[in-house]
Amino acid sequence: MLKINGFNQRVLENLNRFKEIHKNDEPHSHYAVFDCDGTLFYGDTAYTTLENTINNLNLLFNAEDLIKEFFPLNRINANDQETINLFLKEHAYLKEKRFLSRNLDNYKRKTLWQNDPLFIDFKRNLYKLFDISYALNGYEDASYLMVSFFSGFSLKELTKLALLAFKNNDICLQNKDFKVNENNNEINNLTSLQPIMEMRNFIKELLKIGMDVYITSASPLEIVKAALSYYKFPSEIEVFGIGNTINKKGYISLKRDKENYPCPIKMGKAFTIKNMIAPRHQNQGPSFVAGDSEGDVAFLTSFKDTEISLFLGKNTNKETSPLFKAIDYEQIQNLNLIDTLNCGDILFLSQGKDSIKRELISEERCPEKLNQDFSMEENFSSLKKIKPYLFYLGYKKL
Repeated sequence: MLKINGFNQRVLENLNRFKEIHKNDEPHSHYAVFDCDGTLFYGDTAYTTLENTINNLNLLFNAEDLIKEFFPLNRINANDQETINLFLKEHAYLKEKRFLSRNLDNYKRKTLWQNDPLFIDFKRNLYKLFDISYALNGYEDASYLMVSFFSGFSLKELTKLALLAFKNNDICLQNKDFKVNENNNEINNLTSLQPIMEMRNFIKELLKIGMDVYITSASPLEIVKAALSYYKFPSEIEVFGIGNTINKKGYISLKRDKENYPCPIKMGKAFTIKNMIAPRHQNQGPSFVAGDSEGDVAFLTSFKDTEISLFLGKNTNKETSPLFKAIDYEQIQNLNLIDTLNCGDILFLSQGKDSIKRELISEERCPEKLNQDFSMEENFSSLKKIKPYLFYLGYKKL
């Protein structure tokens, strides 16, 4: 039985019920699907890798080609164009100085540039490109932009870059070197990484009872796999992540590859499960799912076979609000896994986490007051009545 203190009591009781129900299942007959960043880790595997890679100037991408690929001139405003021009100028300066390198020992030279104002501005403007990309074309483009910053390296080299970043990340955490800014001691939530131990242990428990475990992530596949290996997650986990095409020289290109990689981004996570995972399990959906952001809502709500849908965090916005209404409704009704199984519904659970202190919050969520339409007994006499409301965003049962 799970006895991890970090889970709140409602989550812990129902995770143990879930394990008990499935402990005598045929091996591989059921499966669980997890998001990665924010769900299995505090922080972000890709941003942690990129941060270290930038600091060490292990950068080989062609800056002009990258800008052409992601930032069409006819859609760029004057302010964004200024950022892009500065980025190109600063990249050219670093290249002319021969600071950019494939050599993983390049970090030994970083005293040459770490206080250089042009390097500092280059780093700032590189991160601004994510904001510009997201504003232009949304989360998918920003995700593939991340992959493209590693273009010029082989997949094996990318794995080594990630492992080097995680090692340096651990040293910095131990030395308390991470800060959001100079005025406080809070660690940067994106560019520092730690595993959520409770989730790692729960995955181990699922594997022990013969359940298959998958990860669908909008981060580069090799980086996620490297993080799981480095932080000692079970090797049986299969990962679905994004990637770019590989050129004739064997290096990552700037072109996204949706033929050899799935596109597990937002609704793409649900389709990755439907098209690539469910066929291995008689086309059944996952029994357990877990995520932490609006990008996970689709796969957290889309499958009729799902028994538990776990959301880690408290981020309420337009896309997650219906999910939290379902979580609150079930908690107010004091429904547990047995209750929802009996009426053919998903048990929606919320687990709080403190991303700064890097710990789960043991207190249970305090449900927000439900609006009158949502809580009217005649409209919501059973959880089946929630579903049309829950999927008003356009998510449909797959």
